[in-house]
Amino acid sequence: MELTDGYSLFFHCWPWMGLGAAITLTIIAFTTNLLRSNLSVSRWKDPTFIAWLGAIEYMFHNFEEYGVDFAGRTLEFTYMMNEMGLGAAVTEGAYLGCNIPFVWITGPVLAVLSRRYPALCGAMPIFALVNGLSHVAQLPNVGYNPGVATSIVLFIPLGIYTICTFYGKRKMFSWKTFWLTFGVAVVYMVCILGCIGLANVGMLTGNVLQFTFITLCTFGVGFLFWLVARNAKANKPVSRD
Repeated sequence: MELTDGYSLFFHCWPWMGLGAAITLTIIAFTTNLLRSNLSVSRWKDPTFIAWLGAIEYMFHNFEEYGVDFAGRTLEFTYMMNEMGLGAAVTEGAYLGCNIPFVWITGPVLAVLSRRYPALCGAMPIFALVNGLSHVAQLPNVGYNPGVATSIVLFIPLGIYTICTFYGKRKMFSWKTFWLTFGVAVVYMVCILGCIGLANVGMLTGNVLQFTFITLCTFGVGFLFWLVARNAKANKPVSRD
């Protein structure tokens, strides 16, 4: 079923589904201990809690981009891409492939795995920080853009907090682990830009092909995040609050 703007009914609905999941998970995160792995420290020092926050904040971010932004517009991120000359050949398959496998699957899976591999706490927040800065960088040229509010309120603060809390001397993880995690985040950003570029030159056309390409990139990046975390050596344990 298609609506008058050419996007499918599901494309109009999925941001609302994500918003519902984000609100539910936020309530669970702050009112229970279900999304924690270490009850001996503050939840803000618990890698699993931070990993879940990294997944949850992206669901709110998706809603601002594709649901209703702060100017009351729907699907505005796709229209902004078109106005910038980047989205003409990008189908909803690419947008869905970039977000649902990453936000709905990879993020929660990494959060679950963070119970065993705590260094995964940085995966989503660090990528979100990279993405958030890209939104902020557009402010001088385009002003408010869909996604910039959640970038400023959620992405950048949580990213900086995660780096300052978990990486460095006498912190849980080394700077090497941070830079490897940051490197994987940059790789994923390159994959997204690559999908857009290949679509615009006619080498990646159609919903199915674009969805498949970016989905494979997403799961590949998720594997790289896990690989970094699996090989991370924890520093001196964080002191109890």
